[in-house]
Amino acid sequence: MPGIVEREGEYYRLRLPEDRFLDFERFEALMRKADLEEGLAAFKTLRQALELYKGPLFGDDPYGEWAEAERAYLQERALSGLLRLGELAEALGYQEVAKEAYARALKLEPFLEEAQRRLSFLKG
Repeated sequence: MPGIVEREGEYYRLRLPEDRFLDFERFEALMRKADLEEGLAAFKTLRQALELYKGPLFGDDPYGEWAEAERAYLQERALSGLLRLGELAEALGYQEVAKEAYARALKLEPFLEEAQRRLSFLKG
């Protein structure tokens, strides 16, 4: 598309349209919203946000080192969101959702003690 990729000296820049949809931007917006919410509202917003998180940003790009900082940041946000979702789900009585949230967190970070502990507790 003309005008999307622009060259500036020896670098390239993406100039995206204002009405674009980028899942990682929407994910972060929903996470910020959930940060300000509590209870059922936070639970619903976190579920929406975490549906958008599909794994590492540009994870299939073998030359994606340039995105490492953002990739790490988004994964950390997803991990904290999954832990909070699990806690909220437990408090609201949604035990299966809590188990799923903790299990998903452990897929991202297998040695995450809080998720291991909570999941073990829920499985009895």
